[in-house]
Amino acid sequence: MLDAFQWVRETLFPRWDRRRDWRLTARRANGYNVDLDLCDWQSKRIHVLACHGGDELREVLVHEITHAVVKHSTMHGRSWQRRMLKAASRCREMGEHRLAEMIRRDVEGYKEDPVRVTAVLMYETIKDIAAERPEMTYDAVVDYLRREYPMRKRDFEQRFRRARSVFVEARRQQTWRQNRLD
Repeated sequence: MLDAFQWVRETLFPRWDRRRDWRLTARRANGYNVDLDLCDWQSKRIHVLACHGGDELREVLVHEITHAVVKHSTMHGRSWQRRMLKAASRCREMGEHRLAEMIRRDVEGYKEDPVRVTAVLMYETIKDIAAERPEMTYDAVVDYLRREYPMRKRDFEQRFRRARSVFVEARRQQTWRQNRLD
């Protein structure tokens, strides 16, 4: 795994992390409630947890390092896509055609299904869950959303400050509707 990390770093991102601050780890990122591959700027760690090998591992490393290179890009927007395609182009130049195609397909997947994690999306999802799953607590809903849109709980609460009040209001309305039906 370290050999692949070194290859990707030196070959595709030679100007990134010149001081060698970033590390590769196979552990879950601190504060996350799900195992996933990710770029963690706070600890300057690239977390690779799934069992990858060969080109699959290198493609995951390109994906996560691109998040670091594009400066705090948690989403897969245009700047992230451009940098990924630049890495794919470099791979093609070097004869790494399979890896280049894997990177290109990764980018295409995000072009077809762009998901922007907005407050509107999050609050509407909370309302839907509160209505459809009355047995779920607020914490269970937040944990579910954090699995769907990976982020630390603290980051979730800072970014979506109205989440709890939206949940409480949705539950209140659900109870009111239920009482009217009874």
